Amino acid sequence: MQGELRGEQRGKIQGKIEALFDILSEYGALPEKLSERIRGEQDLSVLQSWIKTAAKSSSIEEFEEKARI
Repeated sequence: MQGELRGEQRGKIQGKIEALFDILSEYGALPEKLSERIRGEQDLSVLQSWIKTAAKSSSIEEFEEKARI
């Protein structure tokens, strides 16, 4: 049961990361450092916050500034 929960959590995290990349890719190519930072994040609440910030941003630079990445 615990393994299932960890797998479910990893799936949710991966889904949030993919959603964030989908939004940010509309603004152009992501810098490698930013891509690595996003892929390394494991906190769902942080990822959700970043998704909201990305949706309200008009560029990668604006996202980085607002998200303080």
